[in-house]
Amino acid sequence: TDIIGTTTSLSIPITTAGTFVGANNFVRMRISQDLSTVYGVPPVSNNSTALTYGQAEDYPVYLSGSVLPVSLISFTGSNETDAINLNWNTSQEINLKAFEVERSLNTEPFATIGTVLAKGLQSEAVYNFKDNDISTSGSYLYRLKMTDLNGAFKYSKIINFKISDAKKLLIAGNPIKNNLNLILPYSNGNSIIRLTDAAGRIVYNKNITLNNNAAVNLPLQNYISNGLYVLDVIINGEKFTQKIIKN
Repeated sequence: TDIIGTTTSLSIPITTAGTFVGANNFVRMRISQDLSTVYGVPPVSNNSTALTYGQAEDYPVYLSGSVLPVSLISFTGSNETDAINLNWNTSQEINLKAFEVERSLNTEPFATIGTVLAKGLQSEAVYNFKDNDISTSGSYLYRLKMTDLNGAFKYSKIINFKISDAKKLLIAGNPIKNNLNLILPYSNGNSIIRLTDAAGRIVYNKNITLNNNAAVNLPLQNYISNGLYVLDVIINGEKFTQKIIKN
């Protein structure tokens, strides 16, 4: 029963289509009413229904915000020797502006470390970002802030990487004289120690099996003359490179 002069509030959830571009704009909403169906009046089901005794009125409605027009398929990464490589894929981008790559190191607040512009593809798009600043050991958290042209944004999931203290190859005394004294980053395993001269020629190559000892002493007086050399040490699948000078 309608009572003249009363006010009724209705909460109506509205779901827009994925291709909807009317966010932060006015749209038209039509409200229709008619007599009760107990009087033989067809029910009002949409805005094309012919009204018997009732009326329809249009109102402007402002829609603020929207579901961000991007579908993120995946967000992954890999821990390389000197960087963390981030990769992500999207399947739909509508009015998407950019991806901000955010990082948190050791529970610090997230901060933007780079921006990747959106490609605006309706089909699958592939993205890549490399973080070369991983000299500090600890826990590295990453997320994507995806922003559209209207300023709306949402975040991706968070992915985590653990960076340990970097393993180092130490040279005891450089420039060297007759002996090359090394402290290797591993005390067990198989190693290859190689010296290359300025012309790119290998002048020294030796395989050494380590057994609970990271210290290596190599007499070189009979192998190389004075000059600049590149030292490569390959041990347990990792390669370490330094320059040495023989006086």
